[in-house]
Amino acid sequence: MPDLCWCGHGRHNQPLQENPLPMSLTTLLKIAARNIYRHRGKYLLTGIVIFFASIMFFLSASLVWYARIAWRDYASTTFLGRCHITALEGQDRDYSLPSMKFPKKSISAAVTGQLDQRGIAWTKRIKLGAAVYNEQEGKFENFLATLIGVDFARELSRLDNLEIIQGRWDPARQDGVLIWHELAAALKKKPGDELTLFVKDIDGNAYPYTFTITGILGQKKSAGLEGKGVMMIFPLVYADYRFLAEKTGYEDSLMEIALWGNIDTQLAWLQKTAQEAGLQLFSAEQGFGVLYGMVDIIDFIGMILKAFVLIVLLVAGLNVNMMSYFDRQKELATILAIGAKPRWIVMLLCTELMLFATAVYLAALLAYWLLTLLLWGGFDLGELSTLFAGRLIYISLVPSSIAAGYGIIVCIVALSALYPLYLCTKTNPIEVFREESL
Repeated sequence: MPDLCWCGHGRHNQPLQENPLPMSLTTLLKIAARNIYRHRGKYLLTGIVIFFASIMFFLSASLVWYARIAWRDYASTTFLGRCHITALEGQDRDYSLPSMKFPKKSISAAVTGQLDQRGIAWTKRIKLGAAVYNEQEGKFENFLATLIGVDFARELSRLDNLEIIQGRWDPARQDGVLIWHELAAALKKKPGDELTLFVKDIDGNAYPYTFTITGILGQKKSAGLEGKGVMMIFPLVYADYRFLAEKTGYEDSLMEIALWGNIDTQLAWLQKTAQEAGLQLFSAEQGFGVLYGMVDIIDFIGMILKAFVLIVLLVAGLNVNMMSYFDRQKELATILAIGAKPRWIVMLLCTELMLFATAVYLAALLAYWLLTLLLWGGFDLGELSTLFAGRLIYISLVPSSIAAGYGIIVCIVALSALYPLYLCTKTNPIEVFREESL
């Protein structure tokens, strides 16, 4: 079988044309694969970096996705609905740092009517920041409580991770409230004690309201946040919706609604509906800025690690490509001398790089998939599990990370080859052979 030359034909018995036609794709791939094998030592370093960069993309995407899901599940089974639609603007929606003012707009009956038509379960809420007054010391506490008006009859059965650990909910007592155990401990309150909160009404006037604590709320499964941080994450006080609406004059308006059940398939429609009405739609984990910050921390750490690996890949790739260029100068000069155009050499070298990067990326994808099978039972990171709502951590393959990771890897590999490819187009066969003879 005749040897293949650069253009894919056998040995030439006739003089070559000045501008021969480019090789076929199949032949191009064969020659690229052969060249990768011939220069496998130089490709090894780049391959190692591509492999670990790919693993880093898959792993960071999985951890961010799982952290978001873990906090969403925790928040939506302990405090909030799966999603909320609110008339509050910006970060006023936050349940850890609540706003003391009412929104300028309200949720219309048209929005709730569309929810009913689609069979989406919802409950109404009022959420206000309230100044806590300590009657024994005669001063205000240095934090705000989040006063939430809810329909307990409909919400308590849906919040699977929420439980009353002391006292009970008394629907007959309109001024009764349930408070989160973290707040109760900070205020040294127990069921039967009174709680004085200064709350603004719809006109912006602040009035003191004295509530009776009928119960203290806790959680069945903890997220491991107790005693950590410098602020109270859940300063929550749950009051009867009708009582709070009447006292604040907000009876004829709707500030916020919690959406329940499996509504993931309707999120796009919900987002569009809320946007058209000038409202906000947010997921449960976004209702607490501190919780969502945990996801941002993981994402930020992942971005730093990926950036570091990509810089290493860029530098290593550039060095390897430069060494490869100098080692293959005679080969490239020969190809140019027999009539190849510089752009065809660039095409051949680019094919080598892309073929090699793709092969290593697929190997990394397979290795990561095997890793997910090996760790299918999850693993514990100790104190770091707090970033994942105190749960065991499960890694998986996030589909969106496959295309995104591949695209970025290919771009970095191509960027590292730009200058060596430029040098290839400027190669002068005569100068190369003259230096070789010397």
